[in-house]
Amino acid sequence: MIEANKKGIALAVALVLSVVFLILGIAYLSFVGRDYFLNGVNHESLQAYYLAKSGVNYYTNQGFFLSPNSTMTIQFSGMNPQEYFCVVNRGSNGQLVFQGVVKNGNGSRVSRSITLP
Repeated sequence: MIEANKKGIALAVALVLSVVFLILGIAYLSFVGRDYFLNGVNHESLQAYYLAKSGVNYYTNQGFFLSPNSTMTIQFSGMNPQEYFCVVNRGSNGQLVFQGVVKNGNGSRVSRSITLP
């Protein structure tokens, strides 16, 4: 009679441990998935910032001048012009805004801006 009770307890302990490990595994995968997603967004945001910075350098080195309330798009060689580009806007107050834009595979856009007086 005592041996039958020990076998039942072993089964119960095994089930409880299995559930605990399952919960821990699901939590771990959730954290890894979220970190992977955030890392991708951060990478695209950094790319957009550097596109805007490259736009500033290109604009100043080429000696361009935009009249107020006008826009131009800078496309960089070696990059897909539909996915990576910089938009330059000059407002009515003369302020220049360089907006680096990255479009990812699912169609969403990430952009970062640099404003010059």
